[in-house]
Amino acid sequence: MTTENTSTWKRFSLEVNGKFIEQESWHSEKVLIEFEKWVITFDHYTAYTTVLSHAASKKYIRVTVPVFSQDGFRFEIYRQDLLSYIGKIVGARDVKIGDGKFDKNFVIKTNDVTQLNLFLNTGITDLISKQTNINVHISDQQGIWEAKLPPQEPELSFYAEGKIDNVETLKSILLLFQEMLKQLKRLKSIA
Repeated sequence: MTTENTSTWKRFSLEVNGKFIEQESWHSEKVLIEFEKWVITFDHYTAYTTVLSHAASKKYIRVTVPVFSQDGFRFEIYRQDLLSYIGKIVGARDVKIGDGKFDKNFVIKTNDVTQLNLFLNTGITDLISKQTNINVHISDQQGIWEAKLPPQEPELSFYAEGKIDNVETLKSILLLFQEMLKQLKRLKSIA
């Protein structure tokens, strides 16, 4: 991690009353933020792959918060890209919420369309739209790519490729998480 990025994350943690944790061996630095009864974790993750004996890696920022699911509601929302566009052409399906601009720019998947429409209020769709690179979902995997979690104990998760060096962008992701948690709680989807 660069010194500039560390400085950004330290400043972010100070501005949001979070706890900054230094990088330790193979664990990235992280910021922990308490919100109501949850702890929202911002950190980095490096995914390694090998293709034809060539190693490659991609770095991601991820944000996770464990939740207790009361209804099994799951969703995934990410920006449409060339691959997802091609998928739609060949029949992959995603949900439309009736907001033309949002529906055009994002791929939305869910196991409960009614709950999704209640969840995605204008404030949440506006906060999602502000992110240039986003994948947000309720994940059955710890830390998005790690061990499988019990069905009632998923994580509300976000990831984006690369790094974020801007405190205001980090704060906007935090605000998105706070709003999503409040809305999921209001809907009695999480406890």
